[in-house]
Order: sequence, then structure tokens, then C-alpha cells
Amino acid sequence: MFDGLHLFKFEQKSSMLRLHSLLFLFSLSLCSHHFAQKGLKKTDNYREGIHIGYRAEIGGFKAYQDIKAYYNSQRPWLAQSLSENLWMHGFDFSLGTQSDFGGASIFTISYSTRKDKVKGELPNGNSFKRSVKISQFNIDIIDAWWTPFHKAGFDFGFGLMPIGLTWVKFGTQLNGEKPEIGPFAKKSFDFTRAFFNMDAYTCFHIDLVRRSSDKNTGIRFQLFYSLGWFSNTNDLILLNRELNPNSFENYRQRTLVQTSHWGLKTLLFL
Repeated sequence: MFDGLHLFKFEQKSSMLRLHSLLFLFSLSLCSHHFAQKGLKKTDNYREGIHIGYRAEIGGFKAYQDIKAYYNSQRPWLAQSLSENLWMHGFDFSLGTQSDFGGASIFTISYSTRKDKVKGELPNGNSFKRSVKISQFNIDIIDAWWTPFHKAGFDFGFGLMPIGLTWVKFGTQLNGEKPEIGPFAKKSFDFTRAFFNMDAYTCFHIDLVRRSSDKNTGIRFQLFYSLGWFSNTNDLILLNRELNPNSFENYRQRTLVQTSHWGLKTLLFL
């Protein structure tokens, strides 16, 4: 009893420390954003507007790919297999600014997802359909980029998104039946629990900007690397149990997910 109570208090203190750290960095980020905007307003062709466009998440999430690879290796009789690559597609939206020498945005919201499917016949002749899905929702609190270099009508440079929050959801279906797994299951969803299961991350990026002749609109290409703060915070043991029921207990150490990965953006500035 004492050990359980002690563990609960320890986890509670750890959660509060984590929350306080995020709130402090959030406040610091807002102050940095204010001064960045103040500086950009003094540069040439400063504009305010929206940034919207395509976002791709590439690679990473190795444990998720390992689970699919193990699923395929145990079913050599399948005519097709689950894709073991990971390229999620989605969108990115924010309010922000752009000038000849950089830009900034605040509260960027993005969503990306990928679904892999496989179908075939079991050795007993019964047909089946299996799908596996990963979804990611992000909130980038602030983002800023500097483009001091100019060539052939393009501005290019680099940027930093110091703190963002991400929620990752995994799911699967077998012949239309969808078990609810993880902290985002509808029947057992708890906002507080989901909030403390979030991942914080920092994003480093390279930017290439092409603006219209009147400087009111433009397009920005970005290559980014998302670096997760808290490694191994998503556990896929329940997903692995659904895909590999005969071996998931022995595969336990391979189900902890690290969220760091590469990505691409193509954004319109309007």
C-alpha cells in the first residue's frame, strides 16, 4: 500500500513538473514571438496573412514499422503485404507573417495520416481484410524563419519551431471490426489523460520562399526535422496484440515509439 501511494505521488509530481516546464517554455515562446514580429515589421515588404498547404511526415516511428514487418513475416502465404514504409500526408494551417528577410507564425495546426491495407485468404480458405492506420495531430505554438539569402527570385534560409505538442493515434480493422486501443479510444477517452500523454517536440527547418511580384502572396517550401523531447512515450503493445496475437508478449521491447522524424511542407502565403 505504501509503495503504491508513493508511486502515485511520484507520478503526480512528475506530471506537474512536466506541465510547469511546458507552461514556462510556452510563455517564453510567446515573448520571443512578440519580439520577432516587432523586428520583422521593420523589414521590407512585411505582410500579414495565413499559411496553408500540404504537409508530409517521413520515416520515424520505427516500432510501428517493426510491428507491420513482423506481421508480414508471419504470413508468407499472403499475395500482398502491409507496406513497411511510412509517409503520412496531411495539411498545415497557421496565421503568420512574411517579409523579404523571414517570417513567423503562431498556433500552427496540422494533421497527417496514413492507412495501409492488406487482403487475401487464410490457409483455411476464409477471406479477410486488414487495415492499419496512424494519425498525427500537431500544434506548433510559434515558428520563425530567417531568409537572408536571395537568388533568382527566391529567398532562402533556416528556421526554428522551439516547442510544439503532438498527439499520435494508432488503429486497426479486421473485416470491418475496429477494436478501441490506446488513450484515444472513444469509449474510454479522458481529456486529462490524453493531455498528459502528449509529446513535446522541437522542429528545425530549411526554407525556400518565392513571393509574387507585388509581394502580397507567395509559396514556401520547407524541409524539417521534428525532434521529440520525451522518447518512448507511446506504447503499441495493444496494437501489436491485435496484429500479432500469438507473439506479442515476447515482442514487448519492440513496441515503444520514438516520434522523431523528417518531413516536408509546401505552403501558400495568402
